[in-house]
Amino acid sequence: MDSESEEIIINQCPECAQDLDVTDFPPFSKIVCPSCEATVRVRNRLGQYEIKYLLGEGGMSQVFAAEDTTLGRTVALKILHQSLSQDDKLTEMFEREAKLTASINHPNVVKVYTVGRDQGYFFIAMEVIEASSLEELISTKGCLSEREVLRIAHDVTSGLKAAYEEGLIHRDI
Repeated sequence: MDSESEEIIINQCPECAQDLDVTDFPPFSKIVCPSCEATVRVRNRLGQYEIKYLLGEGGMSQVFAAEDTTLGRTVALKILHQSLSQDDKLTEMFEREAKLTASINHPNVVKVYTVGRDQGYFFIAMEVIEASSLEELISTKGCLSEREVLRIAHDVTSGLKAAYEEGLIHRDI
């Protein structure tokens, strides 16, 4: 992105109302206000989504719990890192995958609500899944019974099959 096309992002300090240039800071990061020295969360809103807390992070994105201020529901807001959000081919691929995922109606496939761009970031809003990872389950329970393993494997493969039938291949399994 060249400097003349870069949008300047301004947030206001909630303590002293000082305008803060947050252009170089990622969503939900903390900065110190140079005027009143208060610690301020910046870019805590993308589109209609107000970011509440971090759920997880990977090499390509961060996922936050966020409030959909229009519909009043909690969503998982997956935000691509800014460098990736500037790659049109990559964001087109993610948008295509999000549309494919949104077309799948299956209990083992996350529901995608929308995609969007705001403040130089590409995001996907989706259903929040309240569940433990397999790693957490094993560390909590220890060895899983054959019945539990088969149930989990069935659920995972059932969701993957539904996705595959719509032309979507999950790359993280």
